Formats: sequence, structure tokens, C-alpha cells
Amino acid sequence: MKIILLIIGAFSACATMPEPRNVAPPVFIQHCPAPPIVWRPPLRVGDLAPTQNMYEVLKSYILDVWDLMGYAAQLELILDSYRLEGTDEFGNEATNTSR
Repeated sequence: MKIILLIIGAFSACATMPEPRNVAPPVFIQHCPAPPIVWRPPLRVGDLAPTQNMYEVLKSYILDVWDLMGYAAQLELILDSYRLEGTDEFGNEATNTSR
């Protein structure tokens, strides 16, 4: 048992750590313009008083949902302009490019 520990100790003492080196693959960086600023619409529900009737609350929620859907559509259009040709929304190679 002592011999095994002695051999392990000798090998571990002689072992050296490999030198770390930085390897940077060549990457082509396209010039990407900054995206346009799209402001999130303010939510009407946050401005409601606790004593509002249910019709006004429901109306505010519906209008907020419509505003947020329009906001999401604007963001999707901006993202579409940054996507590469032939890729899907996740950056994978698209199999069907007809949208």
C-alpha cells in the first residue's frame, strides 16, 4: 500500500499543468445598425381607481392587450430585419423559407 502511495505521489509531483492559451477563431462581424427605439405602451389598468366598475376594468384590460399585441408585432418586425437569409427565428437553418 505504501508503494502505491509513493508511486502516486511521485507521478503527481512530476505532473505539470498545461499552459493556458487563448485561441480565437476568426469571426466575421457584420456591421449591425442599432435597432430603432420602440416604447412600450403604458398600461391603462395601472391608472384605474379601486372603485372602478367592472365594465371599465374589462375595457382597460382589452385595450391594454390590443396595445401590447401591436407592440409585440413591432418588435417582431425589428427582429425580422436582423435575421439572416435562410434562418428561422432561432438562428437555425430554415427548412421551409416560405412565410
